[in-house]
Amino acid sequence: MTFADPADWSVSVPARLFGENRAESLRVSCNRARRHVLIEGTRKPAKPVLAALTVPDARWLLTALRPSGRSTALPAVGNGLAWRRVVVTPATWYVELAIYGPIEVIGRWHVHADQLPEVGFALAESITLIRAATPQASGRAAERATPRRRRVEPTEAAGESLLVPRRVGVAADETGAVGEAGAEVQSRVPATARSIAVSSAGSVSSARGTGGDAR
Repeated sequence: MTFADPADWSVSVPARLFGENRAESLRVSCNRARRHVLIEGTRKPAKPVLAALTVPDARWLLTALRPSGRSTALPAVGNGLAWRRVVVTPATWYVELAIYGPIEVIGRWHVHADQLPEVGFALAESITLIRAATPQASGRAAERATPRRRRVEPTEAAGESLLVPRRVGVAADETGAVGEAGAEVQSRVPATARSIAVSSAGSVSSARGTGGDAR
């Protein structure tokens, strides 16, 4: 198979080439490195036709591959990143899967309703293999890149619940807070309330004042 999976995993499903009425096959595999689900239709003696789908588009294809589904057109790429389009058209006893080039259709295959569960399994397994090959560290890296907001502790003064104020405009390395978050919290503190000063080391000290700023 063109662009075969490094583990040589693929599923071949019987299909009939439209117009020729002869037995061919659709092979489903994946390219884990590029995160593509691969569909290749045979059309002997000509070369097979390849369409590579992204994982989200492969999920759309999975839901469309049933006789009761609706027609769906999905973008894809072929050999040499050539433009492709995969069109699924449900019928009573089969589903037609067509692969289009920039100008015209390259090939159409009819998959009988009895074979659709096997195609669905192959697509679902390809998606699972791609997701399993994705480094889990990427999620942790994204979490580390997300700025963490310091927890705001409530205090009690004159029977009123106060929030620790954040000064607007103070640099992030001084308070660890973002300006917008500081403006939102600062607006909720009364002008005559007791203020809390946040030091550059992250410690919190209590000071009494008449304004919203800590002294």
